[in-house]
Amino acid sequence: MARKVGKILLGVVGAVAVLGVVAYALRDAIATAFIGRFLEEPGVRCTRPDVRIDLSLTSATLAPLRCSVADGPIATWSTQSPLRADLDGWSVRRIRVARATIDQRERALPEVESNTLGDIADLFGFRDELLKGMIDASETFMVGGPVMHCDRLVMKRAGKVESVLRDFHRTFERGWDRTRATRLESESEIVQIRDYDMRVTPRRAELRFDVHFGQPERGDRPAMQVRIEGRGLNRKRPYFSLSL
Repeated sequence: MARKVGKILLGVVGAVAVLGVVAYALRDAIATAFIGRFLEEPGVRCTRPDVRIDLSLTSATLAPLRCSVADGPIATWSTQSPLRADLDGWSVRRIRVARATIDQRERALPEVESNTLGDIADLFGFRDELLKGMIDASETFMVGGPVMHCDRLVMKRAGKVESVLRDFHRTFERGWDRTRATRLESESEIVQIRDYDMRVTPRRAELRFDVHFGQPERGDRPAMQVRIEGRGLNRKRPYFSLSL
């Protein structure tokens, strides 16, 4: 997602540059038409959002849009509320949106090696989805790029909702593509996940989160803190270890 959104918003930056040599009053119409060109890249089909650029030319707002991707882990991504891009000269510094959805393709989990705790986790049925998510993230790794924030990010796989991430936040830190969320909501009414924190490279991944049983109150200590590490994610047989 980060790579595709960033590319589209480069069109916003290009539109701002165009405004320097055309009628200032037409900036919104020009930006909308200009971005349409960036939504027609091979393998990606998107709706064409209206674009509004503020008077100071430091931010742009895109109306809700939807994009489908021909290959890769992500099948479609969409925003259900306006997306704001904060601009810093010629670059996009920050992206903010209230509601968005990512639909990932179904994938077979490769044969993996894991430690004993990982095997125990598999008995409870939640290991595979976490590992698939870590592999998906490593395959969509992006160097640099803007900070991204989404209040409510719905994660689907093959059209079925897997989880909802609240206060999703993406940054690039010291060679790692890092995503965090204050909580991860799923169908489970027993297990609640808080302070979700994952960082990845194309080969490695580290995921940490707190587990609560039942609905935690503010200030409650987690029942356990889980850490999953993955290595060799770009190989046919990656290795994962789980620790508490």
